[in-house]
Amino acid sequence: MNRSDISHVHQPDWRLAAGAARRLAPVPRGRWIQITEGLAWLTRSGAGAEREADVWLRDGERHWLPAGSEWAVDRRGATSFVLLEAAPSPAAWHARRARHASPGVPMAA
Repeated sequence: MNRSDISHVHQPDWRLAAGAARRLAPVPRGRWIQITEGLAWLTRSGAGAEREADVWLRDGERHWLPAGSEWAVDRRGATSFVLLEAAPSPAAWHARRARHASPGVPMAA
């Protein structure tokens, strides 16, 4: 997967309330977090060799969140962010589409 190949916004803008952190649960594919306003502090959950140092991001900056990783996002001042993910491979897209197709209804090419 090419980390620069971002397909779409995975979630709408998240706004962090004063004094509230947000947990980013693990997902099967890697994704980016991009700050759309303010200053955010990211901490990767867990212990061991995979644990990274805390990351500070300003408005417009982004950070790669590897597949299966869990993070906490905290803020300094008014902060919002989006989560961006890469498009699935064509094979994965077709497989998912086939799983969700209605029986007896032909799929368009």
